[in-house]
Amino acid sequence: MQTTKKVSFAKFTGLLLLCFLVSSSNTLERGQSLKQIADTYDNAIWTALMKELNNGKCYRMDATSSNIKKKGSNEEHAFTTFGQADVKKVNSSTIEIKNVKTYFSDRGLFRGRTTKESFTINCTSRAFTVKIKQHDWGNRTQTLRDATIFRGTNGFFISGNYYNGKKLTFVTIALYKLKCSGLI
Repeated sequence: MQTTKKVSFAKFTGLLLLCFLVSSSNTLERGQSLKQIADTYDNAIWTALMKELNNGKCYRMDATSSNIKKKGSNEEHAFTTFGQADVKKVNSSTIEIKNVKTYFSDRGLFRGRTTKESFTINCTSRAFTVKIKQHDWGNRTQTLRDATIFRGTNGFFISGNYYNGKKLTFVTIALYKLKCSGLI
C-alpha cells in the first residue's frame, strides 16, 4: 500500500533551495562562499559606461542636490545646487569630474556666489562609491550613501544621499553623451 505524505510549502521551498545550493556548489570557486557571491556588486551598467568612454565617447555630468535649511527661527526652505562639467576617465574603475562650479538656488537664483566641488565615481566588484570633495568647505569629502547607478536610453543616472551634520542631502548625477570637442 502506498501512502502520501503532505509537505508544507515552506518545507518544499527549503528543500528546493537546498537542492539548488548543492547542485550549484560545484560552480563556486574554491574557498568562495555564497555570501561572497551575494556581496559582489553587479557592475554591468558601469561596465557599459566604461566601454563607451574606452570607445572615445565624451560625456558631460550635470549634478544637482537638494537640501532644506532654516531661514529663521522656525521657518524652513528648500534649496537646490547645480553643477556641470566634462567627465574624465582615470582608469577602468574610476571617473573624475574636477573643479565643478556649483550654483545655488538660494543665492540669487543660481546667479550668486558659487562653490567648487570635485566628484570621484568608482566601481569595483565589491562596491559602487561616489565621493564629493567640497573645496570651499574646508576640502571636506562627502561619500554618498545608497549610491546607485541606472541606465536609461538617454544616458546614465546616479543617485544617493549624505548627511551634512544633521542635514540630509539628496544628490542626482546625470551623465550624457556630447560631441567631443578635443581631448578630455
